[in-house]
Amino acid sequence: CMVHINAGVDKKCPIDQARVLIYINHALLCHERGEPVSATAMKLMLRLVNLVALANGLKERSKFSFLLTDTHGILSQIARRNGEHFEAAWEMLCGIEHLGDGSAAQEAFFSYSQGIRQLRIGNAHRAIKLLDVALAGGLDATHRPRAHYTKLLALRISSRASDFASFLPEAKLAVGNTPTTTDIAWQEICWELQTSHNMKPMIAALKDTASPLHNVYYRLEGCLWGLATNSKSNYATCPPISRDELALVAKSPAFVAVCKGLAAIENFYDHRAPQEKRLQALGAALVAARRCFGVEFELLLLAGAWRALIRHRKTGFADLVLDEYITLSRRLSDGRSDDVLGMARIVGEKTTLNKAS
Repeated sequence: CMVHINAGVDKKCPIDQARVLIYINHALLCHERGEPVSATAMKLMLRLVNLVALANGLKERSKFSFLLTDTHGILSQIARRNGEHFEAAWEMLCGIEHLGDGSAAQEAFFSYSQGIRQLRIGNAHRAIKLLDVALAGGLDATHRPRAHYTKLLALRISSRASDFASFLPEAKLAVGNTPTTTDIAWQEICWELQTSHNMKPMIAALKDTASPLHNVYYRLEGCLWGLATNSKSNYATCPPISRDELALVAKSPAFVAVCKGLAAIENFYDHRAPQEKRLQALGAALVAARRCFGVEFELLLLAGAWRALIRHRKTGFADLVLDEYITLSRRLSDGRSDDVLGMARIVGEKTTLNKAS
């Protein structure tokens, strides 16, 4: 691709330079799918995108603008995988600017994609509206199950109890017999835990080796719930994750920060390591948590870290982490809740999570 890209840099014909964009998009797509290009090549391609656009008048809604829509869409996905979630949302909006008079399915897909990105940066209310637009606007059958799932997740982590309860049957019916069915079941289990504060049903579901919920990814999230709740026995009874399983999960860009956070919280309870080292590792993991693929994982890591810190009487650190959790909760809930996971208790003007055991 780079040979064709370099060869087309000085060409003046709009068709030739449009071809350059096609090659650039292909190279970016390969990069996003695990065939990385060098930082130098990436910088060159991004510069060429702007030069080709300016040279050929590829402005909003022009003849070849669909190529820039594709470019920004791929750049958005690259940013998302790199944990740059605001950049991902911004690039997707840039792509929408060039969409032109696309089909209803195209517009629905971009609403769906932007809804996912808005949820990750904490704008649950906007994400829900975008997902509703996508579902009402002809989103293709391939993406409809995930749109229903994402809306259900957004409702769960934004303290919309009645909306979650009313949408759950619709989501189950719409998803039908697809792989997303298990994700819907997991959201229902998480919701039951948030409302009942009883982790036993979740642990039972995760321990059932015949159930799809025994999958390592659900067990990973279950461990985070166990670390975040107010009973040490919850984590102790979570089905274990082997080192090999964790190493395999950690290879996924979407779960690197999650695995790092889980390990840092677990290791914080290991008093054989120096306290300074444990604090530094936990702090680094919480910084990385902002790059998690899903905002729900960032919430769980913050709650679990707070629990560990308060149990070790590190109140200054605990207050700092709690404030981050509250801020994210308020953003997700549009100011309605300080604790969207349902583990906090308000006492006067002070917010604390349930008493640590």
